[in-house]
Amino acid sequence: MLVVSLVPDVFVQKARPMVYDEDTRMAMLLSVKHVDRVILCGGLGPQAVIASLKPDLYVRGFEYESDRRPEVELLERLGIPIRYTKKLDYPRTTEILNRIWQAAP
Repeated sequence: MLVVSLVPDVFVQKARPMVYDEDTRMAMLLSVKHVDRVILCGGLGPQAVIASLKPDLYVRGFEYESDRRPEVELLERLGIPIRYTKKLDYPRTTEILNRIWQAAP
């Protein structure tokens, strides 16, 4: 079973308005074939979700690989391995929007 935890809008800090609200982000993730469930984190980090679900494996985005995130200590204590995604060759939403804003007159 693949469960994806999502940061709620209230905890997302962006310099500009968000493109996708949490409901839209949840729906997009649920549309991915192998995602079974999407849940909102109850705080800034996923510690409560990790402690509750005790997953067999925890996966984070590639951009966090060099950081020691707060949840790492909990994962180590619970014996849950951490893996990181690979950087993909296509641009992320933020990169696309930056290109649009830079091209605008």
